[in-house]
Amino acid sequence: MNKLKNGDLVSLKSHPFNIFNGTLIGAFVNNTPPIMVIAEVLNSTSYDTESEEVDSETKKAKKLPNQYLCYFYSSKTSSFDKYWFKENEIKRIDSNSETIQEEIIKTEDKVSLINKYKDKLVVLKSADLELSKKKTTWSRTKEEDINKTQAFLEFLSPVMIVLDVVENQNFNKDRINPKNGEIKRVSCKFLLKCKWFNPIKQTFSEEIMPYNILQLVDFDEKKLEIIRDGIARKTVFVIKDDENIILEGTKHSFSNYILELKDVVIQNHTIKVFFKNLINNKLESSLIDNLIAENSGKEFKQFITSEFPNYSNSKYNNPLDLEWQRDKFYKIDYLDKKGKFTSRIITNCKVEEFETEDDEKDVKFVIANCLLREGKIRHFRVSNITARFELSDEFKDIINYK
Repeated sequence: MNKLKNGDLVSLKSHPFNIFNGTLIGAFVNNTPPIMVIAEVLNSTSYDTESEEVDSETKKAKKLPNQYLCYFYSSKTSSFDKYWFKENEIKRIDSNSETIQEEIIKTEDKVSLINKYKDKLVVLKSADLELSKKKTTWSRTKEEDINKTQAFLEFLSPVMIVLDVVENQNFNKDRINPKNGEIKRVSCKFLLKCKWFNPIKQTFSEEIMPYNILQLVDFDEKKLEIIRDGIARKTVFVIKDDENIILEGTKHSFSNYILELKDVVIQNHTIKVFFKNLINNKLESSLIDNLIAENSGKEFKQFITSEFPNYSNSKYNNPLDLEWQRDKFYKIDYLDKKGKFTSRIITNCKVEEFETEDDEKDVKFVIANCLLREGKIRHFRVSNITARFELSDEFKDIINYK
């Protein structure tokens, strides 16, 4: 196992994430310890002479464990706490988040740190994992077991603004082992003076902390402006799938999904975008950094060439009179056999008559590839189609239909 170092995320060995990273936390969740960030390392120089254990390599008495100064945020007091732990008391918690991989400047230089951090937003490195924590509660009714999942935001660090970069006056204290000249205490030479709103005291608090336990919070203003514009104008966004989706029974495929953005939600130090996927008709969400989508500049209605029902004439709008072309895409509003309304996009349509389960004869069905079902062939009772929108050939281009 690699030695723990400054900036690592750790917790007591009892933390649920040490058993399974990202697991739901049940029972009495308040027993869950915080995820902490190592700010200082005190390398041990003493040996455990009272123990009979020996080091497997040196065959001598084992060194006493290193000690680590760890920071965490307490939402109960709206303050940052720090404690010393021995190496055998804590365990590193790995994270897949790229945002915590903040680059540590090898040569600490005050001017560089000022340019990088001053007047910028920061958050404790544990914030990503603390934000992802979820608690679950279980209850039982006569019919079923019910599990409810909620966010568990205890220990979530606030977003802070960096006021200044200051020198650590204790940097050289006990830093060198006088016996062998080796580094004994590893710490930051410079610290960040940070300010945040304290909801407990209803005022503003300040703290001076090592920069290597913090990560920058940087929102992509250009991307945000594109998203604001898309929501305001209700334009369609295009997102590419990693693989082509092949339509069942054909050689045709498509690789692009189209989205209609709905809302932007600020979640502490992250931004989440909520959108409707117009292909699979699902409401979905994504962190803004993970959403790689291009604004088409057009509303979905601009891809519509004709509509049913058409109330501009006096003729009765009978769905049984609709004509269907195989090379066209259609968006339909449909009442399924369970009485539920759904919207689907279909293509390669043909009409056939069948006898139904309730012995109705010569009932018209549209047989088509349904994009809601990843291109699988589905049957739609024509009389249950409440609306149909014929889509232009430009729609084929936007979903990369081949």
